[in-house]
Amino acid sequence: MSSINSAALESIEQGIDQLARAYPYADADYPHERTRNGLQYVTKQLEGRMTLRQHRELLVDTGWLFLLNACVQYDRGQREAANLSKAAALRVGEETGHGEIMAWAWEIEAWFALTQSRWQDMLDAVEAGHAADQTHSVGVQLYAHKARAAARMGDARLVRDSLDAGRARLDRLPRPDHPEHHIIIDPDKWDFYEMDAYRLLGDDDAPPPTPAPSSESAPARTVRRSPPCARQRPASRSESPPPAPAK
Repeated sequence: MSSINSAALESIEQGIDQLARAYPYADADYPHERTRNGLQYVTKQLEGRMTLRQHRELLVDTGWLFLLNACVQYDRGQREAANLSKAAALRVGEETGHGEIMAWAWEIEAWFALTQSRWQDMLDAVEAGHAADQTHSVGVQLYAHKARAAARMGDARLVRDSLDAGRARLDRLPRPDHPEHHIIIDPDKWDFYEMDAYRLLGDDDAPPPTPAPSSESAPARTVRRSPPCARQRPASRSESPPPAPAK
């Protein structure tokens, strides 16, 4: 008999989503503590009796938590720990056959490389991310990273090609219900990505940003877990964060 039921599994998933939504507003210590507690809790559940399907669901939950943890640790300046969490997420993705988790692990690697001016490593990570998943919103952030790296390398054509591909992917996605979610792409931020890439390139003749579809003309549905480390938290929270998984 299984030691965990569907209600408990759903509660864990909801807790992870709530934690990701709190991340942009929270002090660094809050997501650090909650993500660590969440990993301890889910890991403990994996020791119980359960079906193969339930076991895989819990492994997938650890994958998302490791992705969040990598972001938290990197924001805190814990680079070695962040790399270990990223690697753990990648292993979970590989073991469960979850391409989206694998792609986000590579997205995090691309972000790390981008912030450390390792342009070729960043481009390699982007390609690995695209190879792992070609249908979810992770591709949008990968293209944004690629455009920034290309700008730093002075490759104007690659900048434009990457931005065009990212915009095309974004336009095919539904608008999220919770754009504040730390690992969900916020469509309204794409114009910033475009302008930042052209700024880095030093291109004064860049085309104007393409307006994103309005919320009235696009369906509203959450795109599950998109760009983890692409955003920085504000200095202070603007609202109280929702609860995370309990111990």
